[in-house]
Amino acid sequence: MIAKSHQVMTQRKIIHIDCDCFYAAIEMRDEPELAGKPLAGGG
Repeated sequence: MIAKSHQVMTQRKIIHIDCDCFYAAIEMRDEPELAGKPLAGGG
């Protein structure tokens, strides 16, 4: 029997980190009112 704390997770999660802020820069270019505000994207 395997304890719940030792069960293998079967669902994969992928995270993309925009280190050079490219996607945020494009959104600020297209939506100038976002400039100077913290941005996060998801989907």
